[in-house]
Amino acid sequence: IRSTGKYTYYLGQTVPFDDLVEAIDQLKPDAVVSSFITSINENKLQSYINDLVTIPKHKPNIYLGGMQIENLGQNLPEGVKKINSSGILLDI
Repeated sequence: IRSTGKYTYYLGQTVPFDDLVEAIDQLKPDAVVSSFITSINENKLQSYINDLVTIPKHKPNIYLGGMQIENLGQNLPEGVKKINSSGILLDI
């Protein structure tokens, strides 16, 4: 993403959800990109994603990837795009 000239913020691997919401509302990014690779309860992951879509006041495009997202299949809320390849990130 940076290589395309876009400004990025790296927030780290273990950002508490409330801090992520605060960052989204303060920074007002065009997109939020995250990858879920470690095992997580499917219901908790689905709840997290639903909250990520609904709680922040600012509504960026959301791009998610990783094995846990693959395991959800097509159960992503509207406005969330699955990262199937690195090419989708170049379109952000």
